Amino acid sequence: MLFPESQFDFSRLMQMDACTRCGQCQEGCDAYTGEANTSPRYRLNLYRRWLKSQRLPRILAALVGGRRLKPEQVESLTQGVFRCTMCARCREVCPVKIDTLGLWYSMREELVARGMYPRNLDKLREGVDEEHNVYNYPNDERSTWLDFMDDAPEDVVGKPAADVIYFVGCVASYSPAIQSIPQAMAQLLVKTGVDFTIMGEKEWCCGFPLFSAGMGQAASEVITHNLDKVKEIGARIMVFTCPSCFRTWREHYQQHLPGVKMVHSTQLLEEALKRGGLSAGRFPHKVAYHDPCDLGRNSGVYSAPREVLRAIPGLDLVEIEQHGSKSHCCGGGGDLEVSDPDLGTAISVNVLGVVRNTGAEVLVTACQQCKRMFLNAEVQSQTGIKVMDIAEVALEASAGE
Repeated sequence: MLFPESQFDFSRLMQMDACTRCGQCQEGCDAYTGEANTSPRYRLNLYRRWLKSQRLPRILAALVGGRRLKPEQVESLTQGVFRCTMCARCREVCPVKIDTLGLWYSMREELVARGMYPRNLDKLREGVDEEHNVYNYPNDERSTWLDFMDDAPEDVVGKPAADVIYFVGCVASYSPAIQSIPQAMAQLLVKTGVDFTIMGEKEWCCGFPLFSAGMGQAASEVITHNLDKVKEIGARIMVFTCPSCFRTWREHYQQHLPGVKMVHSTQLLEEALKRGGLSAGRFPHKVAYHDPCDLGRNSGVYSAPREVLRAIPGLDLVEIEQHGSKSHCCGGGGDLEVSDPDLGTAISVNVLGVVRNTGAEVLVTACQQCKRMFLNAEVQSQTGIKVMDIAEVALEASAGE
C-alpha cells in the first residue's frame, strides 16, 4: 500500500487524483458558504496535496502533486473536513462519479487518528462510552417518552421475545421536541397488530455518530451489545424511524443477523397499507415531502414514503424542486451540530425557504433529525409551514378514518 499508515487505501487515492476540479460538487453543496474550507473541491484537492506531502519523500511528493502546507492552511483544512453534513449530494453531481462520501469518511478517520479534529466531538464518544447514548443521559431513561402518552401500549418495553423490534434511536429517545415520532410509531404498530418490543435501556446507540465523526473504531462495544440483545429476543424484523440508525444497521449489523429483515418505518407502513393492516383516513392538506439524506441518497429508499402519502385520501403531494437523489440536506448530518451548529441552522433555514416556494402547508419528512432541524428553522423563519414526520401523518389520518 502506497501510504501504509494512512486510512486511505489505493482506490481512495485514485479517486482523489480523478478529480477534474470542475466545481460541480461545490455548486451542489448545501454547506458551502463561500468560505474556502466549506468547498468540497477545495477540501479534496488541498487534502490530497497535504496527504502526499506527509507520506512521501519530499522529492517524490513534489513530482506527484504533494505540497507542504502552512500551519494556518492545515488548521483551515482540518476545520473544513468537519464542516460537512456528509449528505453525499456532491457525489450525485460529480461528473466522474467520485465517491466523495467515502473520501470524507476516510479523511475524518485519518485526522482523528492524528488527533486533528474538533474536540467537541469527544463528547459524543464519551456519551456513548459512559451512558451508551450521544447525549450522555442515563440510558435507563430511553423509554420515558412512553410516560407522556395517554394511550401508551402496555408491556412493550423489554419483552423477552417478539417478532419485531422497534429501534428508537438516541435523538427521538431524548429530544422532547420529536418524541411524538416514536409515540406515533408505537401507536401505528399497535394498530397494525404487530407483535413488537422496544428495547428500552438495553438499546444502545447504534454507533452512527461515531462513524460520522471518524471514530468508528470506538463503536465495536455498542455493536456487539446490540447484536447480542437482538439475538436474545429472536426478532424477525427490525424497524427504524431514524434513517441513520437504519443505514448503520444495514451496513454494520446486517451481515451478523442474516435472518433479520431491516426496514425503515415508511417501508413497514407501505406494506401495512397494501395488505390492509392499516387504514388510511383523510389528511386534507397540501404536503411537500423532504427526502432524508440517509434514507434516500445513502439507502436508496424513495418510493415507500411517497406511496404512503399518496395512499392517504385528501393529501395533495407536491415535490420540492430538488428532490429524490438531488434533495437538499436538512443541515443535521455529519455531526455538524457539534462542530459548527450555526452552519447547520443556516442550511435548514435555507431549505425551509425552498419548501415555501411549493405552497405546501405541511413539510413531511421521514427522519427525526430532519424534523428537529426544520422545527428549529421554522422558529427563526416563521414561514407558517407545519413540520411533521410521516408516522405522525399516517397516525393522524388513520385516527380520522
